[in-house]
Order: sequence, then structure tokens, then C-alpha cells
Amino acid sequence: MARASAFNQHTVKEFFTNLARVMDKHKFAPQDIYNIDESGLHTVQKPESVVTGLGTKRVGSVTSAERGELVTVVYGISVAGVVIPPMFIFPRVKYNECFIKEAPNGSTGAARSGGWINEEIFLQYLDHIIKFTRCSKEHKILIIMDNHETHISLSAVDKARENGIVFLTIPPHTSHKLQPLDRTCFGPFKKAYNKAMDNWIRSYPAKTVTIYDIPRFAAEAHNKAFTPENINSGFSCTGIFPYNDEVFPETEFAASNVTDRPTPEPEFEEEIERFVFPDEPVTVTPNNQQPSQTENSSDENDGTNPTMVEDPEVRTHSPATHASPTQPPTTCTRNATAIPSTSAIPRSQTTPDRDILSEAADGECYTSPQEIIPFPKAEARKTAPNCRRRRYSKVVTDTPNRDEIASRKAPKLQTQKNKVRRSIFELIQESSDSEDLDVNELCNLQVTTKYL
Repeated sequence: MARASAFNQHTVKEFFTNLARVMDKHKFAPQDIYNIDESGLHTVQKPESVVTGLGTKRVGSVTSAERGELVTVVYGISVAGVVIPPMFIFPRVKYNECFIKEAPNGSTGAARSGGWINEEIFLQYLDHIIKFTRCSKEHKILIIMDNHETHISLSAVDKARENGIVFLTIPPHTSHKLQPLDRTCFGPFKKAYNKAMDNWIRSYPAKTVTIYDIPRFAAEAHNKAFTPENINSGFSCTGIFPYNDEVFPETEFAASNVTDRPTPEPEFEEEIERFVFPDEPVTVTPNNQQPSQTENSSDENDGTNPTMVEDPEVRTHSPATHASPTQPPTTCTRNATAIPSTSAIPRSQTTPDRDILSEAADGECYTSPQEIIPFPKAEARKTAPNCRRRRYSKVVTDTPNRDEIASRKAPKLQTQKNKVRRSIFELIQESSDSEDLDVNELCNLQVTTKYL
């Protein structure tokens, strides 16, 4: 449901608007446009399909273990087909260079309990990018990435601004459509990675795969997956380069029509409703009969052809092709309210109501199937007081966005400073009573307060 509601015309248009703005402003060359993302490599591979006879109920396949460990790998690619050597994050407390001795050339690594990326490790990866791209304020580069909390921290934004890096984030839950790495690179990479692990297990059946074997399998899959053809195809199918903001047809946004996304054009919707569904009754008169004659004949007749008076809430359909010369005009009053729309597609493009006036002129009053059986709508989202802030596509390194991040982080920093100062005060107070001041601990607390 998250992906269905997030990938709509409004959010995609907002992303391409930001992309066009930064490309026009900085004139980025193809070799200066990058996409970075993380993926997980597990010590338990996904076995390939096994060919067996028809009717076989059980088919066995060997894996390294039942439960394994995860190593995060961070990749970066450019429009020119260049791959930044990956960074491996191992689930260890301390990092050693021997962990990546068989990794792709130029790779780097880090360690963290759990194997996931955080703000400090992302800063190390930024240094890794700066080293290989040699970017600066005179030679800027564009990095397109998701808006994960670790990517848009204040320290990361400041480091990027100092070294000429422009951050552009994609809308949440749209990486399956707008992320080049997810579209064409990580799929072949995972497939080649599982194949390399399968071959190793067949060669060494008595051994299990450890996290220190993962860089070797990744190096084998690296050359097969990150080819210039796959990289260029990823940027092309997402519309990033060559720039194409109409790369996704309207059918791609059909899933967002049944969600609770508000329409981005309420004024335009109201104008369409007023034009299509006027409050005044629409009187339809057959071509071979005048309104005045119909009124007179209905008043003077002997009751054989009475005038039809319709309730305002009832709609009558009288096609002109079946109208008789003595048939009175049909009154069709549309007092229907606007159907709530959750897609950015205008109503005139999704329903045939735009032709209602031309049909009414021929004696037919059209009723849309959507009015009879409306599309199902998702329930309204439940908002919690401490819910996570909703994100959107933006140029994070712009000054207004940077200041917004700093203002949100300021209360947290002040709370941490107050906590450290309170600890210093308690330490001094306890030491003054015992006349034994722990100088080392006091200095550590002061240093911590200085850098907060």
C-alpha cells in the first residue's frame, strides 16, 4: 500500500521538477551525475531453480546455513558508466583491513554492530566518494539517493556543501521506479552473487560461508552486473538521463487512484465539476420538435401524452434515436457532488464526462460507471503525536532545506549538552566533598560538550 500510494503523478512531477532545476543551474555533465544506494548481502544464499521430473513432491537444495549474518554494501554509479568501488559494512565492533582483502579493487569497509549504515559510516562513505570523484566547489557533482535519515543528517549535508556535492532525494517508497541501482543493477548483482555462492558450496561441501567470504563473492558478481549497458539502462528507464519527465505513462499511476492521497489540483477539479455538472437543469429537446410547441401540446392534450416531471434526484435517459415526434423533452438535472479524487490525473482524462454536453445536445444524458460503483478508497491514515515526519523529494543541500534540518536537530543537541553539563556539575560536586577530583573524566565530559 505504501508504494501504491507514494508513486503518483504529483510526487513524480515534484522529483523531475527538482532534477530539472539543479541540472539547469549547475550544468552537470553525464560523468557528474551519480546514484548511490545500499543493499544487503547474506551468508545464506537463495538457491537456484532445480529441474526435476514431473510429479516430484520434494526437491532438495543445499544452502550454507539456516540462519546467517548480513553485510551491507554501498554502491555508487554514474551516467557515464563509472562505478565507485563499494563499501562493505561488517557486523563487528572493530574493523580490520583484512576483511576486504578479496573485495573489488579500491573497496573500503567499516564495522558496526548489526551491519547497518549510520550517520558516522555515511560520512566515511562521503570521504570515499570525494576521493574517487575529486569533486570540489569548482567542480560539483550531483548525487541522487533516497531520503533515509542517515543520508540527510546535518553533518553529511555540511560536508557535501563544503566539497561541492549536491544532494537530490527521491520521494519515499518510489525507489522501485526512480532508483537506477534498484531498476537494473542490484537484480543481476544478487543473481550473480547467489550463483557464485552456489558454486563455492559445491566445491567445498563441508564448509560454511562466513562474512569474510562475502567480499570474494561480491567481486565475482561485480564484474557481471555493473556493466555500462546495465548502468546506462538504469538511468534511461527512470528518466534521469536523458532527461524525460514523461517516461512513465498514465497507466503506471493507476494503483494510486484508490488510495487516500489528496489531489494536488483542487481548484481545477472544482472547475471541471461546475462545467460538467451544472446546478441548473439541462433541457434536451428532440431536433424535430420546438420547446414552445411541446409545452402547448402538453397543456391542450386530452391526457394521452402527459408531460414528464422529473424529481431533481432522478436522472432520465431519453436517447434521441428512439424519440418519437410527439415525445416531450426530457429534463436531466445533475445535482451530484464531486467524487473525491486521489490521483493527479484530471477527471476529464479518466472519465468520459467531458463529452456530456455534446451527448446532451443529441438527447442523451450520460452517467459514468464511476458514479454508480465508485472506486474503493483506502481509509484515512492514523496520525500519532510522535509519528515520523513525512518526507518528499528535495534538494537537501540548498540553504533553506539545510536550515530546516538544523532547526529540527537544535533541540536534541541542546538536550545532550544539558545532560553532559549536569554530569560535570555532579562530578565536581561529588569531588569537592571528597577532595578527590577525577581530572580525566572531567576532561572527557568537557570535550564531549565542546563538540556537541
